[in-house]
Formats: sequence, C-alpha cells, structure tokens
Amino acid sequence: MRGKFQILFLLFVLLELPSYGITFSTTQPGGSTQKTINVESGAQYTLSFNFSGQTTKNVRLVLDDGLSHQYFDEANLMDGLHVYTFASFSDNVLLKFIRTDNDNLLRSFAVDNLYISQNKSQSISSSSFIGTKEYELVDQLGNVRVVLSDQQAGSKAFVLSAKDYVPFGRDARTFNSSYRYGYNGKEKDENGIGGGGSTYDYGFRVYNENLGKFLSVDPLVKEYPWFTPYQFAGNTPIQAIDLDGLEPVYVYHSTFYSSTAPKLTNSQWVVNVYTYSTSYGASSSTYQVDETSYNKAAIYNTENGVANAYTTISSRHDYYNWAHQNNNNKSKWFGAASIVTKWNALGAAENVNLWWLNDAADKFLTEGNKFLFGHNMNNLKQIRNGTLNGSFTDADKKTVSFKGLSGKSLDYALVQFEQSKVQEFIEQYKKGNPKVNMQDVYSSINSSMSSSFAPSEVNEVIKEHFTDAKTGKVTFDFSSYKDRVKLGQKLVDKLYEKEKEK
Repeated sequence: MRGKFQILFLLFVLLELPSYGITFSTTQPGGSTQKTINVESGAQYTLSFNFSGQTTKNVRLVLDDGLSHQYFDEANLMDGLHVYTFASFSDNVLLKFIRTDNDNLLRSFAVDNLYISQNKSQSISSSSFIGTKEYELVDQLGNVRVVLSDQQAGSKAFVLSAKDYVPFGRDARTFNSSYRYGYNGKEKDENGIGGGGSTYDYGFRVYNENLGKFLSVDPLVKEYPWFTPYQFAGNTPIQAIDLDGLEPVYVYHSTFYSSTAPKLTNSQWVVNVYTYSTSYGASSSTYQVDETSYNKAAIYNTENGVANAYTTISSRHDYYNWAHQNNNNKSKWFGAASIVTKWNALGAAENVNLWWLNDAADKFLTEGNKFLFGHNMNNLKQIRNGTLNGSFTDADKKTVSFKGLSGKSLDYALVQFEQSKVQEFIEQYKKGNPKVNMQDVYSSINSSMSSSFAPSEVNEVIKEHFTDAKTGKVTFDFSSYKDRVKLGQKLVDKLYEKEKEK
C-alpha cells in the first residue's frame, strides 16, 4: 500500500466570526425591523450582509438617511451575500428590512454578518466586482472548513460559511452551511443516491458520510483482503482520506504543529499532496514525491522483491523512472519501459482510458503489466548487485544469456526477456479468457501505439521502422514477438542517441 501525505495550513482558528445579526419574526403584513448606523457625511461606504428568508422570501431592503436621501430600495431579497456601496449625505444611515407578505401568518427571516465599512479609496464608483470571488480554507484532510468572500468587513475577513466535521464526514458545528463543497474537498450531493441521505462522488465510488461507507465494492478489494470492501480511508478517517475511492491516503499534519506521521513500513513512501482552491469552489491538486522516502522504499522493495507495493501502471511507471536513474548507468532498458508505460501509451489502460483502447485491451494490459513487473524488478536487483548472469529461452525457442553483457547488448537482451514473458502471458491469458476476441485486443493496442497522442519516442520509432514508405500504412503488430522486440530495441537506441546529444 502506498503512503501518501498531505501538508496543508489549518487556518480556521485564526478567524473571528462576526456575532452581530438580526432574526425577525412577525404576523403583521408590512412588519419591519430597522437599525440606525453612524457614518461620516461625504464618505464612501460598503454595506454587506448575509440574508436568509427562513419562512418568507418577500422581504424588502431600504437604505436611506431617514430624511430625503435614499440609497437603495430592493424588493424580494435573495438568500446569500449582499454587498452595496454608497456615498453618505449625512451623519447616519437607516437600514430597514420590511416584510411584504399580505397574509397574517407568522413569517421570519434572518440577517447576519452585517458590516458597514468606510472605503479608503474615493475612486471606487461601482461595486459590480465586489463579492464575486470565494476562497476556501481547508484543514489537513482537505475538508473545506471556511469560505471567505473577497469583500472585507473593516479589518476582518468576511465569512460566507464555516463548518466542522465529525470523523467520517458528518456535519458538526455549521455556520451558513449551504456551500456546495465540503468533506475532503468533494462536492456534496444533498439529495444523494441509494436512499441514505447526502453523498459525495469520489470518482471510482460514491461515499455516504452518514453510513461512513462507500456504496459499492472497492475495485482494489483483492489487493487489500484485510479491509471490508466498503471501507472508507482504511477505516482511519482522522489520519487518512480516500482520494479517489480506491485506497487510503495518509495525511501528515504538521506546519505550526507538533505532530508525527503515521509509521511507514519499509516498502512505503511519502507523497505530498498540495491542493489549490480557486473561485466558485473549483480546486486542483499537485503531487510531489518525497525523494528520500521514495528512494529508500524503492531500494528495499527491489532487494526484497516487494512488487506488490506498486499497485497501478502509473506507480510502476514511476518505479521504472527511478530504476532508469538508479542502476549505476548499467542499463537504458528501464528508461524505455518508463516511456511505454506513460499515461498516453500503455498507461492509458487505467484512469485516462483514451478512446482507442477498448475495455478488453484495458483489462489485458492492466493484468499483463502486473504480471511482468516482478520479473523486471528482479532483473534490476541483479543488475544493481552485479549478479545478472543467467540465461532464458526466448519466444523463438532460442537460448539467450545475460553473462558478460553490458550497455546496449544487455538492454537488447532485456527487451527479448520481457517480450518473451509477454508472449508467455498472452498464452496464459488466452487460456484463462477463452471468450475474449484477442484480435480486437491486438487491434486496439496497435491503434494506441500508432496514434499521434502516443509518446514522441514511440511516434518516431513507429514512423521510422513500422510505416510503409509508399502507402503510409502502419505495420506494427502487437501480437508479433519480433515486432515488439524491434519496437523495444529501437526505443533503447533512441535513449542512447539522446545521451550522445548531451
């Protein structure tokens, strides 16, 4: 299991929520409440407040000086933030909220976060751009704790909403909790699915915070037999989140606080997750591998054959990148392996799922990549230790020996070794999946390799060595052992050429 850690600032405690507000109830049509505010004549001010029509939407706002100057008169106030700017003509203003229903029923509405502040710059003539941006403050788990407006209320931040959560994501304390994003930064569906209340879509699965469970079986259930298939965040929601509905991501809560990370096993490493929030609740995340812990784990995993520490094609792609840089310059093969496992090559079998790969090809490539990985890791172990001296029988029934090989000759033999293992996997796969149309699988993979969206190195090899000069037709055939070996060896050539250019 991978260890991923998130470092974020916890700023909720730095905010002071405003306490002034109005809650007004009346049975009288035309009933109103008002407040007189002292101001400076001739100065420009900004008035802001949150409005909630609890049992009525028929509320009118009037702002004047109590004499002859009226600044605003707005009927049927909408729920949410309201911001107004005006230049005062006297030493005070009168703010009125008037009920406009015509019945005699008890009606109520609420106004909170009511602020009035003097604008320092007299050049502002319009408030059309004020109050249009929202900023999220998140805690170490990515939970949206506070949402701020770009509108200031004096020297204080203007708070649109605030929320605390109990473990597994249910709401605790809330302040104007209508904001659409919340637990782990995910968008909340108030209506939910499955009949169990509100839910969050995590990508691979839908989560119900009232149940503390996902509503479908974990796609990686075979990788984690010690977990219930419906678990969320490894059943440890205080120290972990579930980034996409597949596996727990452990959070390192530091920055200003004395804390320790969850204890890593020898095979785990750290990934720092940085989440950036934009206006209107959008957010993006970047992931930065901690090189020290990754290097330590990769060495341990290589020496001990812990191939199952890398559970996806993308994680194995990262490992091949590491192996390319950490084999004492004895081999370029791992660099070629990292090219063909990129997201726009064989890595498209998971997550991206580009349109040229059908479902059958996805399954074949995902299982095949896993099958090969342990063999390739073992080769790296022997390369690093100087013990790669054995031999193997390739797919053409020829004996190939690693003994005495180095440089490009070694890499060519590594290509033959892996592609012989691919041929072995193909035969096993056909026996285990007799209903699969393998020609459709091969055709889908061929299309991915010849696509213009494939890695540039693959495009160059396909164009130079697998394209008919007269017809322009691509001749590469994944089902052919010789074609796969040729592709791999030409990619190795590209890496040696690139090294010479440096």
